[in-house]
Amino acid sequence: MPRVSGVGSGAVGHVVLVSSELGGEIRIVVKVTTMKEIKRCMEKDVNGVTKVAKLTGIKMTTLE
Repeated sequence: MPRVSGVGSGAVGHVVLVSSELGGEIRIVVKVTTMKEIKRCMEKDVNGVTKVAKLTGIKMTTLE
């Protein structure tokens, strides 16, 4: 019988660990809404880094 244990509902939230008694394997199940939230945060971070890189490139060009 698999054992299920929940992992808090912090920033990531709704992550469930399922461990099999026989095989000793652990699977991580993440809800779709949680994955969408993670994706949104990652896209926000990438957009911020891209903005800084573009501004740095413009400043470097003006200094030359």
